[in-house]
Amino acid sequence: MSAAGVMIDLEPSLLAKLDGLVAGQLFRSRSDAVAIAVREKIERMESHAQFFEECQKLDPLEEQAIAEEWLEGERTAWTAS
Repeated sequence: MSAAGVMIDLEPSLLAKLDGLVAGQLFRSRSDAVAIAVREKIERMESHAQFFEECQKLDPLEEQAIAEEWLEGERTAWTAS
């Protein structure tokens, strides 16, 4: 897989932590660590976007009715005990 290089600036304390992770052999290099972090962040953002899109399809009134029906069932079960 070919990759394009990018240049980033990090705060010294963050760079020290990154170097610690590399020194501890959690990552092969700074580059690998940053690439993995960026990939995971993008995947998380895409997942959240998909979740938000699905939520937009819900009907709030229908969801409220379902919740109230369930709560009534729970209330009945507790009072019957």
